[in-house]
Amino acid sequence: MLKLWSAWSLHRALGPEQRRVLDAKKVEGTRPIAELLAILRPLGRLDATGNTARRQAGGGAIGCGVAALVGGWIGLAASAPAPFFAVPAALLGLCVGSTLAWRSLRRIDLTDNLIHVALPLLRVLEEEGDPRSMLTLKLDLQRADVAEKLVDRKNLDGGAGRKIVETLYRDPWLAGRAVLADGARLTFTAVDEIRERRQTRRNPRGKVKTKTKRRFWRTYRVAVELPAEHYAAETPEALAKLSRVEKADALPRDPLPLLDLVAEAYRRATLKSPPKPLSKRAMPS
Repeated sequence: MLKLWSAWSLHRALGPEQRRVLDAKKVEGTRPIAELLAILRPLGRLDATGNTARRQAGGGAIGCGVAALVGGWIGLAASAPAPFFAVPAALLGLCVGSTLAWRSLRRIDLTDNLIHVALPLLRVLEEEGDPRSMLTLKLDLQRADVAEKLVDRKNLDGGAGRKIVETLYRDPWLAGRAVLADGARLTFTAVDEIRERRQTRRNPRGKVKTKTKRRFWRTYRVAVELPAEHYAAETPEALAKLSRVEKADALPRDPLPLLDLVAEAYRRATLKSPPKPLSKRAMPS
């Protein structure tokens, strides 16, 4: 209950801009990095607290529902007096309340990409970026399996009485452009591809069993244009374009692969003259 109260308090504290982002589950525009962080940090705290509160509400709903069912069955079997049924009735009420709380938290849930990837990445860019420049960001915080991200759905031949439905989703959830402190121009994207296979099979006793398996591919792409007055590129082109695909049963939970690509672009260049350090207190022009 404490986490439910914390999530409710954090939601009440959101400003108008943060509520618009929470409703749309999208961020798009060009702003100073500090301003974007001021908008997204409270949403990250709400999402992290909401994740815990939602698990508690779901577990509470199941537990209270089972307890109410068992209590009612025992009361009927023992022909218990009417006051006895007040306890199962109260448990049923808690079950309904917990279910409503779970559904409410589900509506405001954002993908974990916000707290595990986007916010850590923005903090790095705040430290390493040009404080006078703006960040162009497009961030989609919807679930990857919503209808608008559906690519294909088809039936596969499972044989032996099995039915397999394969569904493919594509989620281009992150894109941005920034200028780093040394004047380098950085462009980055992240695209998730999900393959879901749902297998349904009827056993000899007639019982239907369903098994779902998901596979994830995340592709990071980075383009770094290094300033020619400070760096000698490995190739005649000043723009280094790199990409990396992460394949797993669960999506990566940090921005390290993307940052590694940026570091690789620098490793491929030769430093000619160190850039002048920029004051982090400089105000955007």
